[in-house]
Amino acid sequence: MMATLYLVRHAPTRLNQPGRERVRGHLAVAPEPVALRHWLAEVAPKLAGNSVTFVASSDLPRGRVSAQALGAKLGVTRILATPELDTWNTGAALEGQNYGEADPVLRRYVENPRDRPEGGEPFAEFLHRWGKALAKLKDHAWRTGQSGVIIAHGNMLMTLPHLQTGAPVAFIPHDRLPRPGSIVAIQIPAEL
Repeated sequence: MMATLYLVRHAPTRLNQPGRERVRGHLAVAPEPVALRHWLAEVAPKLAGNSVTFVASSDLPRGRVSAQALGAKLGVTRILATPELDTWNTGAALEGQNYGEADPVLRRYVENPRDRPEGGEPFAEFLHRWGKALAKLKDHAWRTGQSGVIIAHGNMLMTLPHLQTGAPVAFIPHDRLPRPGSIVAIQIPAEL
């Protein structure tokens, strides 16, 4: 039996406004109720009938609230919120900057992954943390044959090709990241 992990970009928040950097930390907010309803109306029908047995997310409000709402809509009761699935902590210095200001700085940290943004984590640490969490969830899906959803952040989707194939990480400007509600499916073969 082949399992699938569905990576779904979290519901939008006021921090997903065009032209604004999304950050973790004290500015992390939950999705607005209207935006959450629209997101669920788009995402849930695409996942219904796919035998999803768990939903995993970051412990940031936008991830956790998205996971709880999607789980309730799909009838899934196994919800896991963990800091291992948090987005890249780019530090307080980038909070609220527009894309034109933030993207060149972020690109520099991606290209120099051991450098630490002020008050944040080096890109290499984020990549390692997120990669370990993805590997654990893939292993769980493979061992159990159970499909699941990972509520993802934009930087997770940017690095997925690297984690899947080992290809170099390609920086994606934030205004070109997959939008909230985007879904990427990872097939987990029955035999590795």
